[in-house]
Amino acid sequence: MPRSSRRSNRAAKSGALHRRNPVNKSIQTAWKVGLLIVGVFAVGFILVKIIGEFSPWQLSDAISPEQAQKQISGGALILDVRLHDDFVAGHIEGSLWMPLENLESLMKTLPHDRLIITVCNSGVRSIQAMYILKEAGYTQVTSMTGGMQAWVAADFPVITGEPMQVY
Repeated sequence: MPRSSRRSNRAAKSGALHRRNPVNKSIQTAWKVGLLIVGVFAVGFILVKIIGEFSPWQLSDAISPEQAQKQISGGALILDVRLHDDFVAGHIEGSLWMPLENLESLMKTLPHDRLIITVCNSGVRSIQAMYILKEAGYTQVTSMTGGMQAWVAADFPVITGEPMQVY
C-alpha cells in the first residue's frame, strides 16, 4: 500500500476518534457537574437540618400543643385562623376566631401586651398568621405546631359552637 494512502487512513481514523472523544468528554463532564451539584445540595440540606434543629429562633416561632396549653393557663390568647365551618366543628375553649383572610383588617383589635398563639388545622396557616402579626408590630406571637390536629392527637379538650365574637 502506498504511503500516502496509509497517512490518509490514519488521519481518517484519528479524526473519527477525535470526533467521538469530545462527545464522550462532554458526557463525562456533564455527569461530573451533575454529581457535584447533587452533592452540594445534599450537604447544604444536611447542614440546614442540623442548624435548624439547634437554632434558638425556631423555639420562639412555634410551640407544641403541650407548651400552648401551659401558656393558655398563664393567660395567652389563642387566635384560631381557620375557616368558620372548621372553627364551629371544634376549637380550643376561649379561642378567638379570626380567619386568615380577614386577619390584616381585624388584627387592630388584638392586644399587644399578651402572648398570642395562632392556631389552624395543621400548622401552615397559623405560621402565615404569625408572620403577618409580627410584621404589623406584634412581638408576643407564636404558632402552635401541628394545629388542631396535633391538639386533638394530644387528647386535649375541644369544644364546638359559634365564635364568642362575630366580626
